[in-house]
Amino acid sequence: MPDNSVHAVVTDPPYAIEGSPTDRRADDLTERRMLGMQSKNWHEKATHSRGYADNDPATFQRWCTEWLTECLRVLMPGGHLVAFGGTRTWHRLAVAAEDAGFEIRDSIAWLYTSGFPKSTDVGREISKTDPAAGEAWSGWSTTLKPSHEPVVLARKPLEGTVAQNLLKYGVGALNIRGTRVGPPGSSSRWPTNVMLDTARATDLDAGSKESISLAIWVSKPNQSERVTLNETAHPTVKPLDLMRVLTRLVAPTNGLVLDPFAGSGTTAEAALIERMRSISIERELEYTKLIEHRLARRLRPTDIDDGEGDVLHLPL
Repeated sequence: MPDNSVHAVVTDPPYAIEGSPTDRRADDLTERRMLGMQSKNWHEKATHSRGYADNDPATFQRWCTEWLTECLRVLMPGGHLVAFGGTRTWHRLAVAAEDAGFEIRDSIAWLYTSGFPKSTDVGREISKTDPAAGEAWSGWSTTLKPSHEPVVLARKPLEGTVAQNLLKYGVGALNIRGTRVGPPGSSSRWPTNVMLDTARATDLDAGSKESISLAIWVSKPNQSERVTLNETAHPTVKPLDLMRVLTRLVAPTNGLVLDPFAGSGTTAEAALIERMRSISIERELEYTKLIEHRLARRLRPTDIDDGEGDVLHLPL
């Protein structure tokens, strides 16, 4: 990809939260064990966390620096990066962005209620060998229920002032007017760095005399957004409304948005709805089929050009 060619990068990369730090370290990031493998029935056995998704933390950060360096290269000066991270590893992502040359502008918290605690009941485990001791530790576990994901908001350094950069490249600032929440006019709210789903919004409003959630609400993925094809589905689908807001926040109409970890294509669909162009990159063949299926719902069959090889051209 050419230098300075995309307006924004909006992506949901691997989080490196499934690995064992003792056996995932490598000096060569192209080693087979670092690239990862997937079995044909990975979606049935929940073995999708492979390769960079479960690295040693230091190796994960180094890998993030490498792909973020490429994102910085292809971004126009002043272009923004929006990247989701895991609650235990997003600091590695943020530091990697800084190491690559980005300026950290903010962090966004996406709050949701659909998380499920993957925890170990330590009392039950102890009871297998010592029932009396296990009873003493009843009610103790190892994790909290996940209810938020942090998002790194960063920017490629400007050329000159913000105004000069905007006039030359069309990027460098945030689209506040386009992401205000609520009815148009004086009652609409300035967008915040917190976003949440319907259940969290309801809980928040219940404890206040005002509709606080108006400024930060975003819906969770509905069934139509969880694309399934031949019993294959992506395990970490983001809400389309959320990706539309984030994409609209950092990219202009008809701008070019890059997603180097496309998954099921939520960012691409969001860009399409927002009248933007997009480049989606996905390693897994199963997911590319999901992307094609998802975007085909927004396009006429005659709009789809199979391109060459692994490239699919989808015009506005």
